[in-house]
Amino acid sequence: MGWETVRDSGPVKAPGGVSHPSGDAPAAIGVRDLIGQAKGILMERHKLTGEQAFAVLVRASQNTNTKLTDVATYLMESGELIERTRR
Repeated sequence: MGWETVRDSGPVKAPGGVSHPSGDAPAAIGVRDLIGQAKGILMERHKLTGEQAFAVLVRASQNTNTKLTDVATYLMESGELIERTRR
C-alpha cells in the first residue's frame, strides 16, 4: 500500500489535442499555478472575475511583448503589472 511508480508512456495529449512529452507535465502544472496566483492577486486587488484577471494578464503580455509567465512572475514579485514600455 505505497506509492507506485508510473511508467513514462510517451507523449501526453493535452486538451485541444496538443501533445507534449509527459516530462513536461510538472512544468505545465507549475505554469498553471503561477498564472493562477497572479490571477488571484488581480481578482482580490481589483475585484475581478477569473476571466477578467486572465484577460488583464494577456493584455499586459501582448502590450509589452512579454511571455505570459514572465508577466505573472513580475506581478507576483513586484506587485505591479509590467509597463507598456518594456520590450
